[in-house]
Amino acid sequence: GFQAFSGTEIHEHLLSSFRLVVHHGFDNKPAAAKHLCQIAEAFMDCQAVQARTVEKVSLQIRGVAMDFRGHLVQLIDEYKAMAVKILAVEECTKRGGPDAHHDPAHFESRLVADLGERLGLNEGIVKQGKLDEHAQAR
Repeated sequence: GFQAFSGTEIHEHLLSSFRLVVHHGFDNKPAAAKHLCQIAEAFMDCQAVQARTVEKVSLQIRGVAMDFRGHLVQLIDEYKAMAVKILAVEECTKRGGPDAHHDPAHFESRLVADLGERLGLNEGIVKQGKLDEHAQAR
């Protein structure tokens, strides 16, 4: 499970999304190998990264379709998310990391929690960032 999100409103959603991905792979449906590789790579990282990846892959499997405006919004969201990732790595490096305390994934969660609403980041990602207990210590 996702122990970092246990007891929160998002926990059951993440478990359901993860089950969808696993069953999609078990049934050898289209792009199953690609989706499972993304999940496997995410599970080498912290639970915050795992949750973001499970959410993203489950939406791909569900075939959430977008029109042109939706693609533009997604592109802008991804650009903002990449900028936050870059800032997190830079700040961790300035502080002598990355290491156990200066972890870019958790620093990213902290940035998202603190700045996400003002930057107009994805609401689900902001909620996940706020629930990252390790991020709160940064």
